Amino acid sequence: MAGNYIPPPFIWVPAADVAIKRNGDKLYCNDHFSVRSIAYNGDREISGLIIANDSNQGQVVYEMKAKAEKPKKNSDAGEKNKRQGKTAASNTSTLSDTQMQSLEKELQRTGVEMEAVKERYKIENSSAISEDLYGKIMAALAKTKSKAA
Repeated sequence: MAGNYIPPPFIWVPAADVAIKRNGDKLYCNDHFSVRSIAYNGDREISGLIIANDSNQGQVVYEMKAKAEKPKKNSDAGEKNKRQGKTAASNTSTLSDTQMQSLEKELQRTGVEMEAVKERYKIENSSAISEDLYGKIMAALAKTKSKAA
């Protein structure tokens, strides 16, 4: 394979948006998905992506909003962030509505409170969760057992 390999982004599709079936003690999904939209940045990295579930009338099941190009480092950008009261952590991209709904569903499934997540990951506002942190949180929640009914 020639050239550089660029791995695809981690994609989490909410269980509520797919048809999960059981075969003995294994779960599986035969739904078909398609890319509705994809955007690339100047470095040829995926910066925006919309995935649809073709088995469910084309319902959008994942949305990664296109990110603006990173500004070059200079003192003007730092001054602008200070004036607006932003920190470096809040300057990262935030979650799409679909991702936020997935997080809320996973919190409900596990019985974990959002306050516990905020405390563990040292975030003040759930709307400031970055894409990277979202992946870490969802991976940790996936390992958590469902709460008792």
